[in-house]
Amino acid sequence: MKQLLFTILFMLNTFMVFSQKPGRQIEIEPFLRCDKYPTFVNAINSSATYRLAIKGISWGINSAYRIPLKNGLCFKAGVGYYRYSFTQIRSSHESFGEGDQRIIDYPTTLILGTDSYWYNTLSVNMGIEKNFTLTKDLIFTSGLTVRNYFTFSQRYHMPYDNSFIPQPELKIKNNYKTNNIRYFGLGTELNLLLLKNVGNIIIGPSVNIPIADLWKQDAIFPTESNQNNRRKWFGGLGVGIKLIYLLQKK
Repeated sequence: MKQLLFTILFMLNTFMVFSQKPGRQIEIEPFLRCDKYPTFVNAINSSATYRLAIKGISWGINSAYRIPLKNGLCFKAGVGYYRYSFTQIRSSHESFGEGDQRIIDYPTTLILGTDSYWYNTLSVNMGIEKNFTLTKDLIFTSGLTVRNYFTFSQRYHMPYDNSFIPQPELKIKNNYKTNNIRYFGLGTELNLLLLKNVGNIIIGPSVNIPIADLWKQDAIFPTESNQNNRRKWFGGLGVGIKLIYLLQKK
């Protein structure tokens, strides 16, 4: 939680320093993002070593307070919700062949797997953008955003058939949920936007290109630890709609 406290304090200090700047703005951006994560080997033991290739379709919504600077530059800081997802799993084993799940430590004596899982996260974001005026009402914007993720709940889907288990208390939860609060990771992305100015509102599509991502492993998976990281460079693409409201005219 030290990272979260430091980030919030930095944002508050920035707001105080630039609070008198004209043209302050608030933005909201719902978005969808697809990622291809690097393939890795999950060696549970000598006879259970799997090669995992995972993709994810995630979504979220961001809000930010924007402070115009000089020469078309703009600093922004804010928070958002992001469902950090791993939704398509391909596992391969020398003896067992290919599958669509990875083994999970579920509280049972059975060996179970999940075919998709995701993390509900709070994101704390900071970025800088540069505006290029194309016409009177049309603006092209490019920028760089850094996001820190804090997960507060986790969900694991397990396609297990409970039809032959008569006792309700023994049934496997197909959507297994945990509520562990911890720092989850960070990411940087390139943002490209084409915006139209309509009075006090600026709106348009956005394209978000992940540059670097680092996230924590999950101790619910055998051999993994919450303290260890995984990372990737590029390997993703996001699209969204950005709405900016001008709090005061420049």
